[in-house]
Amino acid sequence: MLTSSRCLFAILLIACSSSRGRAELDQTLGQKLEGVYSTYRQSLTQQDTKTWLKQTSRYRQMCLRNQVVSSGLTWPKAVLDLALKPPSAGGLKILDATARGNTARLTYFGKIDFGIPGEPAPDNGLVVWFLKEGDEWKYNTIQYANLNNDPELKAKVAKGNTDFLSSPEFAITAEYPVVPVACEVPYHIARIQVTSNGYKSIVTVNGANPENFTTGVASRTVIGGIRKGPNNIIIGGALVEGAVADKASLEIEILTPTGNPAKPERSLLSWKFDPAKMTLPAEVKLWGNSKVTVGQ
Repeated sequence: MLTSSRCLFAILLIACSSSRGRAELDQTLGQKLEGVYSTYRQSLTQQDTKTWLKQTSRYRQMCLRNQVVSSGLTWPKAVLDLALKPPSAGGLKILDATARGNTARLTYFGKIDFGIPGEPAPDNGLVVWFLKEGDEWKYNTIQYANLNNDPELKAKVAKGNTDFLSSPEFAITAEYPVVPVACEVPYHIARIQVTSNGYKSIVTVNGANPENFTTGVASRTVIGGIRKGPNNIIIGGALVEGAVADKASLEIEILTPTGNPAKPERSLLSWKFDPAKMTLPAEVKLWGNSKVTVGQ
């Protein structure tokens, strides 16, 4: 496997207004959203595909479907088989229930237990996101609010303070996100690895699903994989604030599994940005070779 599939889908299943009191309208909304989340979680626990599809937003379904198909797994079976189950809301305290347009947010505080063996369940925040389809709210994703690095803030949140929700990472918008187009079954399953020092970058493979990368090393599944024949890769980027051009670097590698334990991956593309010879965005052509040659 290119990555741990279990970790992949754990990440996928997990992803504002200022603080305010719990008005009656908030309580009503909170009860409704809690019901959706409870049914959604139960569908995963019981491996109930039909209910899971009914409770999950079209947007999230397509994001997951494309990841599953691009990883060479079976849709939607792989989601229910591989995903870590979302934490139970039992015993958690509701801090906030807010809806704006087609988006809603339900915020909890308490011991967030993902059921990972050997890992304790610390007190922290959990934000569950929903999208509205017709007259119904559908589960979209969950966001773990790690407050461990700020004990003072954590103590405030434990008492019901919701000021942390005003930060950009918990911003709530009214718009329903654009549903991705269904990708093709990949000819070559592939992942892209970006190694960056001082650059933020955007990599687009075959004109769809641009991926954003920050400085450091990161790896993502190539949605739709690498096609047979020509593939067009656009690499955009810019120096991050404070970075020195002479010391910065940006390298891209695309790899595919071989099925050979002795050499589990083969590089299809190895590219390094040379500011003396090229500019960003840069266009790179990659030819998808025959599958027969990949494992050699």
